[in-house]
Amino acid sequence: MLNQTERDIVEELKGRMREVAGDRLQEVIVYGSRAWGQASPDSDLDVAVIVQGCTPELEAALHESAYQVMWDHDFSPIIASRSLMPTTSQLIGRKAFPFTGKWPRRASPCEPDPGG
Repeated sequence: MLNQTERDIVEELKGRMREVAGDRLQEVIVYGSRAWGQASPDSDLDVAVIVQGCTPELEAALHESAYQVMWDHDFSPIIASRSLMPTTSQLIGRKAFPFTGKWPRRASPCEPDPGG
């Protein structure tokens, strides 16, 4: 489970990502060792950012948001963010995202928006 400092960092990250993505931000999911209460002091904070209509530019802006949050907190913890698009027909492949079976399988890698 996340401690209070980590929860505060996630809330700050969600706010910054909401500023960048607006209504396109669907969900921010924390996973990995910190979420499961198995983190070491050097563990990163794994975050999946579910975004509707993701573009390479939006993905870069979301990563910049994560970087700014890390900067504000002296890079502790390191935030490892992945931008994903929601989908009902695809699952995350282990080749692209080698997560354990605890990963919520309801998104696909961020791809250019075919509509624009």
